[in-house]
Amino acid sequence: MAMAPPPPSLLRLCLALLALSSCSLSPEGRVASLPGQPESPAVSQFSGYVTVNERHGRALFYWFFEAQATPEEKPLLLWLNGGPGCSSIGYGAASELGPLRVVRQGAALEFNRYAWNKEANLLFLESPVGVGFSYTNTSSDLDTLNDDFVAEDAYSFLVNWLERFPEYKDREFYIAGESYAGHYVPQLAELVYERSKDKKGKAYINLKGFIDIKSVPPLVEKARRTGLNGDTQEAVEHTKVLHSKLLLQGGDDPLKQVLTGGRENDVINIEQQICSLISMTAKKWEIVENASDLERKGKVQE
Repeated sequence: MAMAPPPPSLLRLCLALLALSSCSLSPEGRVASLPGQPESPAVSQFSGYVTVNERHGRALFYWFFEAQATPEEKPLLLWLNGGPGCSSIGYGAASELGPLRVVRQGAALEFNRYAWNKEANLLFLESPVGVGFSYTNTSSDLDTLNDDFVAEDAYSFLVNWLERFPEYKDREFYIAGESYAGHYVPQLAELVYERSKDKKGKAYINLKGFIDIKSVPPLVEKARRTGLNGDTQEAVEHTKVLHSKLLLQGGDDPLKQVLTGGRENDVINIEQQICSLISMTAKKWEIVENASDLERKGKVQE
């Protein structure tokens, strides 16, 4: 499901982050603090660009948060949002699992007590190129964003990022994401796995696994515990049946109905409403439920 663009206040925050990273306090891109950031607890964070193709002038932007405690003992986790075309920083880091969340009015930041960097060192990547601050100086790159292209860029990013942060080279590594990242995550994981068979190789990455955000049984339990679909056994059993049908027939509309009880909540991030993709044409605005609907509609009407 595609996510709506971040609000202007969030864009201003990210621009501030970009400015801080460009005049960073260390070669690794350390960010001292962000506008409106709480004074405590302390947040160790880094940001910047990693070149993935010098000839094309192509670079991907990242935002990295070290684990809140004993980061030297915690694994490294790469997070990718879906879309395709959604910002892992504007949504994943600033609204979902990062340690700093943008408050609803967008005027400041608040600490996220459910942040994933309690358990891991979190690396958010703006991928593919063209998303967020990731850029290319070769416009034809934007016409070739197929699965292989995106996976190769993400892999090149990882290899070069680990050169910049060598203390994480041998760390246990995981890849996670949501929505359309159901394509990005396993494709990148396969590439990392195939190219890390030589444990003594320069580009070795200690891949331990990846997280499938569409794994339904945990979502069913989460929906029950948080009251999204009620706590009746009937609702849980109904969802299990729908899951079986989903595996055979495809599509997830019935599943979403059970997981959310018909309410417009995002089961992945229950504090947020489901965002629809807004398509603006020269003559009208059109609300579209997901990106695949746009594909079925064909060319944009003029």
